[in-house]
Amino acid sequence: MQGFILKGFRDYASRRFGTDVVKDVFEGSSIGGDRRLAAWDYVGPDEFSSVIERLAQQTGTTRSDLLIRFGEVMFQTLINLPLRQQRCLTLFRYLESIETGFCQELDELVPRLEFPGLACCRLGETTLEMVYASPLQLGDLAEGLIRGSILHFAEPVTLERFDDAADPARVRFVLTRE
Repeated sequence: MQGFILKGFRDYASRRFGTDVVKDVFEGSSIGGDRRLAAWDYVGPDEFSSVIERLAQQTGTTRSDLLIRFGEVMFQTLINLPLRQQRCLTLFRYLESIETGFCQELDELVPRLEFPGLACCRLGETTLEMVYASPLQLGDLAEGLIRGSILHFAEPVTLERFDDAADPARVRFVLTRE
């Protein structure tokens, strides 16, 4: 996992819960409170997970809520990256272009990045299915990013989530235009 995600999470959590709480959480983690993260530094998934768990315990917030809300905020950072990716005018077109646009371009810039699988399939004119698959099991973060994209494009869409009981690394999302 890249440092910019953890750095973004630290900034988000500081705004939401205050710098003292976040400093406490990071100082008690393997990452440490004073560690400066470069955007492309590698952070182990266990390190990220331990920070999430510590913050959830300290604030009485669920891990799921932390990741979903962070994902909503993180989307604004990602959509504003200065990439060549074609700007999409609709939510569905944007989501369908993530693997071949956004992820592919970032992979060219930083080849060691690890991306989750994000397969999209149109189920009809008004319905899009996205399947998230990653050994990091960050379906909540994926949901937050999708929710952030829905807010960004301001389209009337309902989002349904289906966790795969047999495979916790896989989550299916169904978006339906109203």
